[in-house]
Amino acid sequence: MRKDKNLNGNNDDKILLNLSKYPSVLITKPNKGRGVVILDRNNYTEKLENILSDNKKFKLLNEDPTISCENALTTVLRQMKNEEYWTQQEYKYIKPVGSVPARLYGLPKVHKDNVPLRPIVSCIKSYNYKLGKFLANIIKPIRVSPYSLKHTNDFFKFIQQNSHLSRNNKMISFDIQSLFTNIPVRETIEIICNKLYCTDPKLRPFIPEDYFRKLLEFAATELCHVYYDLIKIKTQRRSNGPNKMRLHHEAFSSFNKDHKFLSILSIIPRSYVLSSLEADLQEIQQKSK
Repeated sequence: MRKDKNLNGNNDDKILLNLSKYPSVLITKPNKGRGVVILDRNNYTEKLENILSDNKKFKLLNEDPTISCENALTTVLRQMKNEEYWTQQEYKYIKPVGSVPARLYGLPKVHKDNVPLRPIVSCIKSYNYKLGKFLANIIKPIRVSPYSLKHTNDFFKFIQQNSHLSRNNKMISFDIQSLFTNIPVRETIEIICNKLYCTDPKLRPFIPEDYFRKLLEFAATELCHVYYDLIKIKTQRRSNGPNKMRLHHEAFSSFNKDHKFLSILSIIPRSYVLSSLEADLQEIQQKSK
């Protein structure tokens, strides 16, 4: 449902308000673009529970681990403060207080058949939320990558500046499924630490590497979330916080490219492979996974 400029906006709001009173109706926004989506609540619940039913990715917990996670992080932060690696202001900002589990919900992909849901985990007020924001600023300098483009316009510009690639070459597009939850977090932490501590002294943080690794693990693993009264945790130990995982993706992508290809570009969540006409499609698919 999209608002028509010729319609009375107040009347639309009244209709939505009345619909929201029905327990069987769920009103939300689409995954992409602007608008309002009206769903059958039972259908929405079924689709989201189908996602959570994957025992390889999710595990049902008997109790909420938020307090124990908060205490563990606080212990490390306090130790770092005692060793004067934090200012009082930094410590107060990062230290979790009154944390709650992340919340899971789904946004409908109205442009696809059967309107699947994109699962979203809101990490606001979770025990590692502010830590993730703090670490994101430290990691920013290594985000620059020739393999990642921020906007579609940047992609068009690349194609225009490299028009010679269209001769005797082909482009293949890959739509990456569940991008942020499929990034190899442990390997990416190694890449980030190596880049920050072993390459350029100007990038080296004031925090010792062993502490920095611990903080990255707190920020990107052990994320539990609530769906209604169920508490689940990702069994793959991967965070779904978009800002944190976007940084992990950009750090990882610049170190994980096969030089047999002419170019590999990523515009989240899609990758484009430029290769010779003779290249084997199946080989490209394997290399691009």
